[in-house]
Amino acid sequence: MSLINAKSNCKIRVPGRVCFFGDHQDYLGLPIIAGAIDRYVTLTAQPNGLSCFNIALKNTNSIIQMPLSLEQSTIKSDYFFSGLSIMLDQGARFDQGYDISIEGNIPINAGLSSSTALVTAWIKFLATIGFTHLRPSSNQIATWSHQAEVSFFNAPGGHMDHLTIAHQHLIFLDNTSLTVERLNSPFDGIVIAESGIDKKTLEVLGNARSYAEKAIQKVKAINPEFRIQQADASAIELYMNAIDPMYRKHWYAAIHNHMITQQALQLFKQRGTAESLGALMNAHQHILANYIENTPKAMSRMMDSALQSGAYGAKIVGSGGGGTMVAICSQDDCHAVVKAFKNSGAVNAYTVGLLNA
Repeated sequence: MSLINAKSNCKIRVPGRVCFFGDHQDYLGLPIIAGAIDRYVTLTAQPNGLSCFNIALKNTNSIIQMPLSLEQSTIKSDYFFSGLSIMLDQGARFDQGYDISIEGNIPINAGLSSSTALVTAWIKFLATIGFTHLRPSSNQIATWSHQAEVSFFNAPGGHMDHLTIAHQHLIFLDNTSLTVERLNSPFDGIVIAESGIDKKTLEVLGNARSYAEKAIQKVKAINPEFRIQQADASAIELYMNAIDPMYRKHWYAAIHNHMITQQALQLFKQRGTAESLGALMNAHQHILANYIENTPKAMSRMMDSALQSGAYGAKIVGSGGGGTMVAICSQDDCHAVVKAFKNSGAVNAYTVGLLNA
């Protein structure tokens, strides 16, 4: 095992992520394709000899003081508390505090997993100083981060963000086994656009998950052998009339988005073109907008403008209701796509690169 010097200064950089295929799928045990991007949360720390962590959050101009002992903490509802609680439960031990600075260029509350990047940076830091005898694997870091961000608060999130960020790669994630397969990317140009519309994570995600799960539960009551992972288009009409009308759109979305993700995986493996993957991305977005209903009309207009300016495909990123969009295009068309997003109302747009892909 690699030894770590727990007394030294520490700098940790953690990327954001973009989901290309499989939004609103991972919490159903269905696969996703997502990639880590070159936008980061950076944590720097130095020992202070005190019994607390002094945390300066540069992007929000706020300061948090977190005692080493949870019993002394007055804040018990944020990710710093949950992360410290998880790591103490795992056996980490802290004999002194640190002065910590955290800043990043991942847009906040926009669908690029700024919160997961923050939690992961915190977990990696605590693991570095709390375990002097080992270096946890990427999967272990992802597990602890998910526990700190999702499980601790009984929130409705899956494992996509944590595993993509921990592996820092373009990945296919099998959510039944939580196994990760690294993929090569044919994308020459990737553009991120910030809509300026606040994302509605808990509202959209909570409803989408609840409606899809209720539809699947109804089908399993009829057919106990049913498995959503093996379902194809024929299952949609076979069970549609048995499902409450309120949940039928999400039933349709769950199966069709799964089929699109599987088709995309085959294209990645067969070295398919960015154009062909862009067409699948547009099909995915059609379902997100019209069946999951997570895309404001203003964002649809922005994506239409990007497509008219040369983008092969465009979609909303993350849970939706607002936040960011991603478009794939040729490198030559990146400038035109960025300009199209901005001219149609996006508050910002820029190119990003995929890590290790």
